[in-house]
Amino acid sequence: MPCLVPAEAGAADFGAAASYTVGSILLDTEELKLALTQECRVWKRAFGAALNRRASADMNHVFSFVDGMTKRLQRPITDLEDVRGAMAALRETLDFVKSLSFYFHRSGGGDWYRRHHRSSGRIFRSTQQTRAVLNDGNAELVDGLTYAWKNLDALVVQNQNTLLKIQPSMKADLLSSVQSFQSNVQTFCSEYNDRGPGVEGLDPADASERLQVFQTEFDQLWRKYITYSGGEELFGLVVNEYPDLQRIKRELSLLAKLYSLYNAVIDNVSGYYDILWADLNIEKVNTELQDFQNRGAIAT
Repeated sequence: MPCLVPAEAGAADFGAAASYTVGSILLDTEELKLALTQECRVWKRAFGAALNRRASADMNHVFSFVDGMTKRLQRPITDLEDVRGAMAALRETLDFVKSLSFYFHRSGGGDWYRRHHRSSGRIFRSTQQTRAVLNDGNAELVDGLTYAWKNLDALVVQNQNTLLKIQPSMKADLLSSVQSFQSNVQTFCSEYNDRGPGVEGLDPADASERLQVFQTEFDQLWRKYITYSGGEELFGLVVNEYPDLQRIKRELSLLAKLYSLYNAVIDNVSGYYDILWADLNIEKVNTELQDFQNRGAIAT
């Protein structure tokens, strides 16, 4: 980083003599030295303000990341969702440290914040020494950043140790839960095929009600599927596939669109009977019916 202090001193020392005589011409250097000194001060203020803004933005970015990761890693780990969250936070922290290590031309992980502390500290101290910017408290925040990072670093180690400790029991619980989940999926798929909303000859109103019931049960199974699949991936196990569950997901999505349109048509058409002929807007009715027709074409 360029040093701001010698610039003004160099300008002040420009031309030791107060004047120079060249033939019949007398050159007075006092005004020139004063102008150069003032120009250097303006340049220092602009350069210092730019340094302050850059260092402040970098520090706020790191502060925001450290604060977010600290909150995530402080959460207790009690189930697979917590394991996934902790693993994701640890991975994001490692990637962030690598990016900052590359930025400061460092190799390795946990030492980057010392370099950031020295770099930001030099910037803020230089701007203060040269009175380039107002005192905005950034210099004091540098120490706070280092303290916050050390706390985060301790949380990282703590979470790593916790994950290693609970891994065997979590893995056993996962295998047991997957077996139970597979049985629940088979039961659900059998009931869906026999009594689901897609059964032929079913009354539309009845099918719409069944759709809501099976959609609710499916959503619960799907959340467990995401959790267990993520757990199998985390522990390096074979990720089980459930093709029937994937098929039902697509069918429920299509049926939801169709019966949503069906219910909208029934509600609108029923409302037409309550409108007096004198108040009937034929153009509006035609527009609504055309809209329903277009939505039906898209859904199918």
